[in-house]
Amino acid sequence: MTKLDELTTEASKLLTYGSPLNGELLPGSEPDPVLPCNAPPNAFKVYVGGAVAWKSSLPLRAIQVGAKDYVDIVSLGNGIAINAFVSARPEGNIPEGKMVIGIKNNEFLANPNNTVQRKISEDRTTLEVINDYGDVALKVKFLNPHAIRVTGEFFNGSRSISVTPDEIRVDPAQIVITGSPCSGEVGRAAFSF
Repeated sequence: MTKLDELTTEASKLLTYGSPLNGELLPGSEPDPVLPCNAPPNAFKVYVGGAVAWKSSLPLRAIQVGAKDYVDIVSLGNGIAINAFVSARPEGNIPEGKMVIGIKNNEFLANPNNTVQRKISEDRTTLEVINDYGDVALKVKFLNPHAIRVTGEFFNGSRSISVTPDEIRVDPAQIVITGSPCSGEVGRAAFSF
């Protein structure tokens, strides 16, 4: 059972926040970021850091850390739905990988004691989760009908992955991925750490 599947079984213990989306994230009209690789024009592309992966159709598992699935994208109506697992930054007595908020088909599931903010842009193209420190723990932007960009912080065991629009930083190995790696027709996950 994946971590995203566990969200459904754990939902009875969590507070469910109705999504202000009333359904799907809708595509924006932004162009794809310019990268020196050729993805098929109608393939669905996910941009993570300065890299892109694509698949001919959805669903698409965008980010996996270890055995945990952190961001999945599925078709929903005229747009997409996000399934995600946002974990806590390991500090003090907070265990690494503790769930802060889960998202199942754009609906937020969370412990009622946390103070995480959830945001949906007015144009319904962008979903954000802001953690207790004021940092963007997850941001998914539906750029256009064939592309999304994912940024955020992902924690699992001893690994932490920080994704900005330009780079992917993997710690504690202190690996920084910049540039424009490209991969197509991805299998299990577009980006696996």
